[in-house]
Amino acid sequence: IFFRPLKMEDYECDNAGPPRPIQRQESPASPSHTTIHNEPPNERKKFWNRSMVLRLWIVIILLLGCSSAIVICVVLQQGEHGRMAVGYKREENLLLNSVKSRIACSLKNARTLAAALTLHQSRHGTPPPSRMEFAQLVKLGNAIVDGVYGISWIPRVLPQTYAAFLEEARTQYPGNQFQNSNGSYLPFDIKPPPGPDDSEYMIVYLIQPEERNWGAIGFNLFSNPARKNAMEKARDQGISTVTARIVLQQEREGDDNYGVLYITPVYDSLVPPVKLNNESRRLLHNGYVNGVIRIEDFIRRDEDSESVE
Repeated sequence: IFFRPLKMEDYECDNAGPPRPIQRQESPASPSHTTIHNEPPNERKKFWNRSMVLRLWIVIILLLGCSSAIVICVVLQQGEHGRMAVGYKREENLLLNSVKSRIACSLKNARTLAAALTLHQSRHGTPPPSRMEFAQLVKLGNAIVDGVYGISWIPRVLPQTYAAFLEEARTQYPGNQFQNSNGSYLPFDIKPPPGPDDSEYMIVYLIQPEERNWGAIGFNLFSNPARKNAMEKARDQGISTVTARIVLQQEREGDDNYGVLYITPVYDSLVPPVKLNNESRRLLHNGYVNGVIRIEDFIRRDEDSESVE
């Protein structure tokens, strides 16, 4: 009835009521027609049967399980990231505090060495310290602490004293001990050579330990803007300062290891530098005590130390 078009001949009419379906007697020769025509509605195949409902519930349960697993994984991963961030922050703080402590200790020792050089030069007629005397001062003052690559004495050289300084330096470093870019060995000299407009030179003269800092001896620090700016600031303010990141003169050509210098000015006066005015500081300025920190070695020493662990 539901799948076959209705026709008028399928109904009978009389005067007693509305049209009624005709009850036909189907012949045995057409069983398929009789089955379709007389099949009760409640026995027809339904789409939402028990099997389909069961499958639907299984799909829903699987989707809920997958969603729950994803949510749990995300939560666990975020928790692990949070724990790792806390651990990294703790290690960062330990490393930073250790670096600050080492730098503060290095600056303190540099100031002690600067005071010793001031006392040494305050006695009139006393020549600058020799290589051996400077090595003894560094050792007595414990100026080389872990992570410090070297410490040096940088005298202030004026154009009128340049010839005398060069003669004294070649006495301290006799013979041809310095190799140039061509591979030949030459006596002590300033590198780069002073320009005609330079009013003063700051030359690496004495340095400890010599064996690993030999390439810096004779270098004019005022030839580099980053070094010069930091050194002039230290001189004018009478305080210790640290340069920006630089490529160290001690490095071989092609090496890309960086470092910083911590700079302490030295004056020809026993009056504390902070009590002098700016003009007096410039007039009494004698040079610098410079410490060298090679960043890679400095950090690596802290990473390997027991305190950081």
